[in-house]
Amino acid sequence: MVLKPAIDPQELGKKVEIAFSQNSLRNIPVKNVEVAYGPDDFSRDSQAYQKILLSPNVGVAYALPAMLGVIADLTATKTIEYDRDSWNIIYGSAGDDVLNASSDRSNDILVGGPGNDLLVGNDLANILIAGSGDDTLKGGAGFDQYVLTSDGGKDTIYDNDGRGSISIDGNVYGGGTALVNGEPFTWIDDNDGKTQYQFTKGVGNPNVGTLTITGGVLGTGQVIINNFDLNRAETDANGYLGIKFKEKIASAAGTNRNPQYHRDALGNLIADPHSPTPGRDDTPFGSSGNDLMNAGGGNNQIYAAQAGAAQGGNDTIGLGNGNHIVKTGNGASRVSVGDGSNQVGLGGGDNTVSAGAGANIIRGNDAVSVGNGSNTIGVGSADGSTNTIQVGDGNNTIAVAAGTNDIRVGNGTDTVQTGNGVNTIHLGAGQVTLTNYGGQDTATFASTVQDDQLWFAQDGNDLLVTVDGTSSNLRLTDWFNGATHATLVAGDGHQLIDSQVASLVQAMAQFSPPSAGQTTLLQPQQDSLAPVIAASWR
Repeated sequence: MVLKPAIDPQELGKKVEIAFSQNSLRNIPVKNVEVAYGPDDFSRDSQAYQKILLSPNVGVAYALPAMLGVIADLTATKTIEYDRDSWNIIYGSAGDDVLNASSDRSNDILVGGPGNDLLVGNDLANILIAGSGDDTLKGGAGFDQYVLTSDGGKDTIYDNDGRGSISIDGNVYGGGTALVNGEPFTWIDDNDGKTQYQFTKGVGNPNVGTLTITGGVLGTGQVIINNFDLNRAETDANGYLGIKFKEKIASAAGTNRNPQYHRDALGNLIADPHSPTPGRDDTPFGSSGNDLMNAGGGNNQIYAAQAGAAQGGNDTIGLGNGNHIVKTGNGASRVSVGDGSNQVGLGGGDNTVSAGAGANIIRGNDAVSVGNGSNTIGVGSADGSTNTIQVGDGNNTIAVAAGTNDIRVGNGTDTVQTGNGVNTIHLGAGQVTLTNYGGQDTATFASTVQDDQLWFAQDGNDLLVTVDGTSSNLRLTDWFNGATHATLVAGDGHQLIDSQVASLVQAMAQFSPPSAGQTTLLQPQQDSLAPVIAASWR
């Protein structure tokens, strides 16, 4: 039996018509969202249905139950199977839905409704259509099309092999060749000149990370692509999910004399024969040797190694207040920048970076110290390397890979991701989220925090440890879901026994946590919890 239903897109998940009237024909997403259910489809389906009705062996007695069965299937499974095209369509309701591709034997179209939906494809070709809301789309190993809408929400995409495309309101994302103000890893879309792509490398492979798409028709919305392969995007003819990049950074021609440039009123780079003018926006270019560069305040761009050079010198760079972009080679560099939104990209040497207050982005193998801003710090460590990171009281994101890393956070809201190294995290009075990807982590509380001033609770799969009577806490993600456990050390030097965590959580779940300002347990809490607390620390 071949039936093609007309689906009302405005009432998706609520209303399904099975009708053979040309007046009820609507656009439906078959293979792609532009294909309409037309007169030819109507004619073929009508004939197929009439054959069932007129069959001497079947007749009306069979046809009516057959139609009712189709309607029942739609109500129960929300799945419509197109025998002619070998595609299934699974559509969501007005709420938050989880839609899974039916099997690995058919291509599927998953259509999300207006809620926050999860769409999961199979390893064949899929079309995943996100409605309004914050949606998560997971494609398999086939050629997947991710179809988005500009509703101001945040959509997150996971793809297994990078084959496919991403479109929004019918416009396919294709990437770009121009960097944003020379900023590394951030491109402007070649088509609209407004959409921005920003790549943030993850832990481990520096070419695989997160691509965040903003601007353009997205408005206030975001598209986040996880496990994005930057190398594929820069070298593969098809890009990664159709997105291609080519970094274009100007460099000084044929000289070791470290010429400096500034931009004139027309935006042209003008060579300076002498020292920088205070307050002007300057662009010095270094060589592969040992360079000393100093600039005053202003928005400066510093390139301390020739583009594409495999080696770099030991560079010393000092900058005043402003929004600076600094790139060094593979030497041991010392970079000092003032207050501002600074971007520092470092090579493979042992680097020292000092930054003032502001929103800083720092990547490299470093000793990093930043002020009270919202900072992003990525340390792509090698085995045997030693790195020191210290942040102020802002909202910071810190990611380290291998090596030995000493991380000191302030009183802000910080996110720390650790790789396969040996990591020590010194906690302040803020909120820290720690994600451990297999390393040996030790989290040490402030010296004023005793072991009987810590409250343990399970939040989903996370372990949440709160300092009694304060907003200071440590969240250890996926603690109860197989993540590598960090070692917790109280301010008095006592170390938590890992196997006792469940007992602490269970015992404390019988009470409400201490209220704000209550830094010691109430007497009934002490009487009940003192034995399990004493047994949990050594």
